[in-house]
Amino acid sequence: MIEQHDYACYVLVRNDLPSLNPGKAMAQVLHAGHQMMYHLSEHPLVKNYLKQGIEGGADGFNTAIVLAASKNQILSTMRLAHVAGSDIILCRKVYDPTYPFVVDLEIADLINNVNGVTVVTETGVSGMFLCTREELTCAWFLIDRNNEKARALFNDLPLY
Repeated sequence: MIEQHDYACYVLVRNDLPSLNPGKAMAQVLHAGHQMMYHLSEHPLVKNYLKQGIEGGADGFNTAIVLAASKNQILSTMRLAHVAGSDIILCRKVYDPTYPFVVDLEIADLINNVNGVTVVTETGVSGMFLCTREELTCAWFLIDRNNEKARALFNDLPLY
């Protein structure tokens, strides 16, 4: 009997960052896809994922499922995925080195150059400043959904 596969890329996006609005979340999911292709485009699991998508009529992509998760849930899922093994799950965290957020002048003066925070510019809204910091925003997991052990990692997470 020929073994059937059902490849999918799960992206867990932070739901505990108030500043991570839908537009930023979409950008972070794109970062996750780019990261996967940059680091692992030659990995057999990635090649099979893309091949299956193309065979299904997709133009260079396959199934992606975006789920909401807190930072702790992402880190916990990463630990469990590493225990499961890279033969059934590929995964990586996505850190945005210049994650943007907005604060008022009083806070901007306090946090500039603390823990990697950079105050970039005034926003145009009176007294509000654009800042950046490195932030874990999401993580991606490439799995075969026919593997129950891999699929179970995401059972308790809602769609984003």
